[in-house]
Amino acid sequence: MKHTPGPWIVKFERLGEGQFPYHWIESTNVFSCVCNLPSGNTHPENEANARLIAAAPDLLDACELAYCKLLDLGQWEGRMSCEGQNILCKLRDSIAKAKGR
Repeated sequence: MKHTPGPWIVKFERLGEGQFPYHWIESTNVFSCVCNLPSGNTHPENEANARLIAAAPDLLDACELAYCKLLDLGQWEGRMSCEGQNILCKLRDSIAKAKGR
């Protein structure tokens, strides 16, 4: 299953008096996620979580691009440093996690 295409945006809403505020994350008017704020107030951590979730499609694209370019670079040079190999592994694992593999 493929994720909802980006870009995703974060909207903050409060439904009404006595209702909890929440962050609404959507892509081209398609609902993606809601981050509830159970305290009834905005909380910096909840807001940061919503921004991170909204950035997910762009982060996945960047990871895939970086992985391919770094892999090409290593093959072109004929070898790669341990640090480069560790970065490749981290990128590969992050991409797999994002895609549910």
